[in-house]
Amino acid sequence: MKYKHRTRAERRLFKSRAKQRAEKVFGGDRKSYRFADNMKSCSCWMCQNPRRSQKGSKKLTIQERRFIEESTNDIEHSIIN
Repeated sequence: MKYKHRTRAERRLFKSRAKQRAEKVFGGDRKSYRFADNMKSCSCWMCQNPRRSQKGSKKLTIQERRFIEESTNDIEHSIIN
């Protein structure tokens, strides 16, 4: 399956939409366009990736925690049987 390449006009349209969205979120100042690519404006513990701020088992994603739990259950189940 071949993907169609985006045209320059589409890229400009998406960029202008991102700028408008950033302007709504951060107000009408000129610095709001700086956040058009990435809406994260700071590196505090609320805005950053949870893996950096949390400790212990909470640092793992839900998928990783689920995999570990299932694998330990499988091992326990195989030992019992």
